Amino acid sequence: MIVATLIMSSSVNCSTRATPSMSGGQTLAFTPELSVKSPTPTVHIMRYSDPYLGFAVEYPFDWEVTEYRELPNPAGQPLTGVEFRSHLCMGEEQVFGRYTVNVSVGEAGGTVTDTVEHRLSPIVPQFRAQIETHCCLTVGGELAMELTGFPGARWGSRWIVIVHDERAYWLTFYPYNVQFNTPSDIVARAAFDAFLRSFTFIPVTVLPTPTISPVPTPTSRPSP
Repeated sequence: MIVATLIMSSSVNCSTRATPSMSGGQTLAFTPELSVKSPTPTVHIMRYSDPYLGFAVEYPFDWEVTEYRELPNPAGQPLTGVEFRSHLCMGEEQVFGRYTVNVSVGEAGGTVTDTVEHRLSPIVPQFRAQIETHCCLTVGGELAMELTGFPGARWGSRWIVIVHDERAYWLTFYPYNVQFNTPSDIVARAAFDAFLRSFTFIPVTVLPTPTISPVPTPTSRPSP
């Protein structure tokens, strides 16, 4: 039960498509590294700014952004989160999970290592031994830790944990261990990478008033 509760992202049936959050925005051409030759996916992006949770990030314009929600945490630290849910199905099959990113924020338990240890402490040893931790990453200018290999997650999830201004930010990417190379999988993985690269911290205000705005299209410069 503890393991199931800790895995915050779950499979979502893809028989219905998500409603776009807002149209417009910048057009980016992602070029993910692939083992097979494939066309470069083109993705329109939006910028999400959240002064309540204290972060901003770029994501595909047709991904749905949920409202704030309180998340269960067996370690005793309450979390507030938002989810970025795509209409992209793993393997382009409706029976598989939908690609999502969850950002949850709560009080940090010291350093990023201390925070991770406290969060994983309720998991029994035989299951905890399956979880792999990788250090050290840099996200938003802060030290971050990666966690993979969670038991009970059918298609795998990836956690990125960051501590900033005594707050812990938990970024969950689902699904993670996917071997499909359909157009949906290629675009989703590229969006995951862009999400992580563009993630940054902004000043925190009291009121939960997130804003979504198009990213200005850069002007091209003539070649010399």
